[in-house]
Amino acid sequence: MVLNCSFEFIPGYFKNGLYLINNYMHTYHYTYLITNLQPDNYSKYYIGVRSCNCLPKDDYKYMSSSFYLKKEIILKGIENFEKILIAEWSTRQLAAAHEKWLHGWYNVGKNSLFINRRNQSSEDFGNSGRKLSIETKTKMSNAKKGRKFTAEHKQHMKDNWHNNRDVEYYKQLSERVKGNKNPANVQM
Repeated sequence: MVLNCSFEFIPGYFKNGLYLINNYMHTYHYTYLITNLQPDNYSKYYIGVRSCNCLPKDDYKYMSSSFYLKKEIILKGIENFEKILIAEWSTRQLAAAHEKWLHGWYNVGKNSLFINRRNQSSEDFGNSGRKLSIETKTKMSNAKKGRKFTAEHKQHMKDNWHNNRDVEYYKQLSERVKGNKNPANVQM
């Protein structure tokens, strides 16, 4: 006996024997501003981006994944912070681009009014405005020294370097720099 059932296919995936439904059609992306209502002389604002499966107006419990903001909330209490929706976006990329633009406009990495410690860059967070101590720089340097790479890893790095570089550009750059010991003076 054949059952004639019509249903709409809902995309999903199997995990631990269960079919879980993808909610990608219902994912919302937004940028937000959190205001510290009882600030000290600094750290009054935080600008962030969020993607969630609920309406942004219903996402009031989420404040941020920022360590520094969480620390402020623990010290001063959640009631002293207000979250405001800045804009909703159709994709995460657009929301992240808006966050990046806002970070650049307010220069949150260097602006003491912001809890954000770094400006958002296209791929990840940059070090703009972050002051590293000599001790930290030394630790970072030492961590990279003496690393051993397998032959396969070395070949992979070499292939990626060559695939992502315009050889002609670097030849021209080399010609322009010859005799000039300060790369900052190179004319592009």
